[in-house]
Amino acid sequence: MASTLVPPPQGSRARSLVGPIMLIGLGIVLLLVTSGQLSWLSFWDWFGRYWPVILIGWGALKLYEYLDAQKRGVRPAGLGAGGVFLVILLIMLGLTHQGLRQVPWDRFRDFNIDGENPFAEPTYDRTEEVTQDFPANATLHVESQRGSVSVISSTDNKIRVTAHKKIGASNPNDVEKLNAGSKLQLTGSGNSFLLTIANSSAWIQSDLEISLPKQASLSITTHRGDTTVSGREGDVLITSDHGDTTISNVNGKVSFKGRGGTIHFDQVKGDVDADGNIGNVELSDIAGRATISGSLDQIRMTAISKGVSFRSARTELDIASVPGDLTIDSGDFHGSSIQGPFRLITRSKDVDLSEVSGDVKIQNSDGNVALSLSAPPSGNIDVENKGSDIRISVPEKGGYKVEAHNSHDDIVSEFDSVRISGDEEKTAMGTIGNGSGRIHLTNRNGGIEIVKGGSSAPTPPTPPKVGSTQAPVEVPSLDTKGPKGPKGPKGPKGSKDMPAPPVVQNN
Repeated sequence: MASTLVPPPQGSRARSLVGPIMLIGLGIVLLLVTSGQLSWLSFWDWFGRYWPVILIGWGALKLYEYLDAQKRGVRPAGLGAGGVFLVILLIMLGLTHQGLRQVPWDRFRDFNIDGENPFAEPTYDRTEEVTQDFPANATLHVESQRGSVSVISSTDNKIRVTAHKKIGASNPNDVEKLNAGSKLQLTGSGNSFLLTIANSSAWIQSDLEISLPKQASLSITTHRGDTTVSGREGDVLITSDHGDTTISNVNGKVSFKGRGGTIHFDQVKGDVDADGNIGNVELSDIAGRATISGSLDQIRMTAISKGVSFRSARTELDIASVPGDLTIDSGDFHGSSIQGPFRLITRSKDVDLSEVSGDVKIQNSDGNVALSLSAPPSGNIDVENKGSDIRISVPEKGGYKVEAHNSHDDIVSEFDSVRISGDEEKTAMGTIGNGSGRIHLTNRNGGIEIVKGGSSAPTPPTPPKVGSTQAPVEVPSLDTKGPKGPKGPKGPKGSKDMPAPPVVQNN
């Protein structure tokens, strides 16, 4: 026969175990703190990470109490106003801790007024050193939670590590205990070793200076702190969350993954890779290929031998090599001495390239394109724009077949061999020189200007005679351009028998 539930008698209520258990837990925490076994900072950090466990345990206990009360035929204990208040308090404290973890407290700890830091605990300096044999062709993995990492080459097959520690402690008696708990740990054997700091407390900063055989490969992971590496034969891999990274004089491959700060790679013979949400990227004297992707504030490149590949949310770039320099930021794209094939797909950037050789393909919108071609041999040039102007400077001795199409704006050419026709839809066709290369220009709602290389420069003054006291006259640079002004209204069109004179546009 199935059992039936007996309605609980009125006035009979089971007692809850939540209150006594919480009092016991609070007493244990207070005992650990007052005895020096646990700091309030450590408890607060633990609570901020695991406070949902308290709610889970509380809910499990209330479920058990409810089932037990049903079994005994009494009314289960309710949550009560005090319980509701405690639940809300726990949730608010947990979410507050979660929000505080997102605050960059390092900025406050590093803020000083007259040598004093009003926001941080007093700091104490300690130093630790480790030296041992290290195989020349092994790999060293470095993990640093807080502090800078600097790596140089050693003259023997030994690794030497010096940790300069800054320990924050309100009680001076805690300094040695914190120092003892933050020891350097170098583990591993064979061809792989790991260097870490035992304690990852937020109040201990450990700046590492490492001397390592230059043939060894290197992998560094940092969370807060700058990284500097120089004089390496092997590969270098850097993973960083916050801080600047400087790599120089490396014969192997260099890779970077992370966010924030500035990365500077100089004199690297291998390939270079950089990926992440980075502040600025500076590359110079790179013998290999440079591959960059992610969100960046600015890129500056000089002397990249084996090509460049860059990918971001609104830009795709591929270049055969950059003997000169190249700068990319949020609104501008400038380069000189560029060797194609050159391919750029972007938007809302003013593109200004000079001394470009080889094949060129550019797609842009809402940004001017100014292109100055170098002397022959001629390549194939394809430029497409919308909403802004195209200006291309062609050497008079160059050889190109020219074809240009424009909608709702003008086409201007300084070459008599390039004929312009059309009304709203204008077309320019012609041949410059031997026509060995090709120029194809397409624009909409923006002008097209084809000018002779160097023709816009003013005629230089006659040099003074020998013995003359006349001061030399400075000749303006060919690349000087004033700011682009608004377009004026179009003038009257010329007749078919007499074409209209060219309109000079200020780019």
